[in-house]
Amino acid sequence: MSGGDDDLVERQDDLEQAQRALSALDDLALVEHWPPDERAALADQRDAVADEIDAVAVSFDGRAERRDENAVSRQVATSSRQRRDVGNQSGSDDAVYGRYMAARDQEGTASDRAGAAADRSRSATSREVAADGRRRSAADRDESARLISDLGEGDGLESSDLSGTS
Repeated sequence: MSGGDDDLVERQDDLEQAQRALSALDDLALVEHWPPDERAALADQRDAVADEIDAVAVSFDGRAERRDENAVSRQVATSSRQRRDVGNQSGSDDAVYGRYMAARDQEGTASDRAGAAADRSRSATSREVAADGRRRSAADRDESARLISDLGEGDGLESSDLSGTS
C-alpha cells in the first residue's frame, strides 16, 4: 500500500473509533439521564461522523474503480503480448521478455483485483458503521423529542421552550 492507501485506512479506523466513542457516550447519556438538548447535540455529532464515514466509503469505491481499470489495462497488455509472442521463436530474447512481462502483468492484475475487492469490503463496512450511527442518532432524537414533549406537558411549557429554539 502506498502512503495514500494507508492514510485512507487510518482515517476509516479513526472515524469508526469516534463512532464507537459516541455510542459509549450515548449509553452514558441514557444511564445518567442527560437533558434532551445534550442528547440531541450528541446525535448531531454522530450524524457528522457518519457523514465523514460515508465520504471515506466513497473514496474506497473510487479507488476500487481505479484498481479495476488498472486490472483491465494490464489484462489488455498481457493479451497483446501473448498474441505478439505467438509468432516469435520460443528461445528468442523477445519471446522470453514477453513471457516475463506477461507474468508480471498477470501478477499486477491479480493484485489490482484483490485490492479492489478489499476496498469494496472496506467501503461496505464503512457504510454499515455510518448507517448504525444514523440509526442511533434517529433513536436518540426520537427519545429527546419524547422527553421534551413529556416535560412540556407536565410544566405547561412548549417543546420549543425546552429545546432553546423559537
